[in-house]
Amino acid sequence: MSFSLTILPLDPDGTLYAIRDEKGKTLGSGTRDVCELLIQIINNPSLASPPSTNNPKPVPHLNIRAAIVI
Repeated sequence: MSFSLTILPLDPDGTLYAIRDEKGKTLGSGTRDVCELLIQIINNPSLASPPSTNNPKPVPHLNIRAAIVI
C-alpha cells in the first residue's frame, strides 16, 4: 500500500521539513533525509521490522512520531 505524502519546507533555509498527507495533516517533521526515510518506512512497513530470530524478544510499539518534535 502506498500513501500520497508530500515533503514541504518549514523554514526559508530549507533545514526543517514536514511530511503531509493528501488531507494536509502533518505526519512528522525533520531534516529532508529523515522525512524521506519516514516516507519509505510508511510505504513499506517491513523496513521497520526487526530481523527474525529463533527466539524473538518482544519489541516495544514503534511510534515514529513520538521521536519527532513538531
